[in-house]
Amino acid sequence: QVYLSGEKSGPFLDYAEKHEHAEVLLSFLKELKSSLQRLAAANGGEASEDVAALVGATEMQVPHTDLLPGQVQVICALTETSSTLVYDPKLPRPSRQEVAKMMGVEASELKEEGQFGLV
Repeated sequence: QVYLSGEKSGPFLDYAEKHEHAEVLLSFLKELKSSLQRLAAANGGEASEDVAALVGATEMQVPHTDLLPGQVQVICALTETSSTLVYDPKLPRPSRQEVAKMMGVEASELKEEGQFGLV
């Protein structure tokens, strides 16, 4: 796990600033954080400063973060895989329309499998 943003991100940011593709990499990270902040605000929430990357696996890893009541976690893969939304399992399961809104996509984009697939 590598922290890309937040309190523990110093080592990554030091590396990224010296990388030959620093401008593209840091621009992507800034755009990602901005999009997540807008999505959180649109849903009455607040985005965390922490952005972490799970690296080294051949497939996207199952999220294993404990969520506090009312929190959601958005998993974005940089490889071809389904997007994942993790929510508090103690709350009622969200509808397809609610999932689409949380992920910032149209409900018509949700499929049973594949991109934006629901499990």
